[in-house]
Amino acid sequence: MALQAGYEGREQKLREAVLMQFPSVGVDISRARDTSDVNTVGFGITLSLPILNGSRGVIAVRSATRQALYDAYVLRLRQSRAKVEQLLADLGLLRRQREALAAALPALRKAAQVAATALHEGDVTLPQAQRQRRALLEQRLALQADAQQIAESTVALQLLTGRGVFAAGAKPWGNDHSR
Repeated sequence: MALQAGYEGREQKLREAVLMQFPSVGVDISRARDTSDVNTVGFGITLSLPILNGSRGVIAVRSATRQALYDAYVLRLRQSRAKVEQLLADLGLLRRQREALAAALPALRKAAQVAATALHEGDVTLPQAQRQRRALLEQRLALQADAQQIAESTVALQLLTGRGVFAAGAKPWGNDHSR
């Protein structure tokens, strides 16, 4: 938004420079009176002719500045769009990864229960039962890490696009006065 406003400001300055290349005409009317009650009225016309350079230098500088701002705006816009596309792709990958982790969780939970029962009955050793329990805990931790990455990516996407909690009309957290 700042780049767009800067570009519009430079556009206005370029218009002013273009208008400076045309001749300007001024008309002045003067009136004077002295102590002996002599009144004089006169007028003058001024004509400014941009003969030598026609403000071409000023126009060129302002046009280049405007173009530089436009190029920066387009570059930033493209970078933002690429970042949005990357975040959307990352979110899709994270969601598929989360589904795979969640799908494997029941089998690991069952294996840990079987290992705990077998340990209680003396059929397996403590390290064997602990390996099954550790696999279940690692899967849960991976699910939590994946959920955190999804949340962070979602917030980054909302911040970048100005949607969600970052939308113009969104209420800040904790300011719900409707109760």
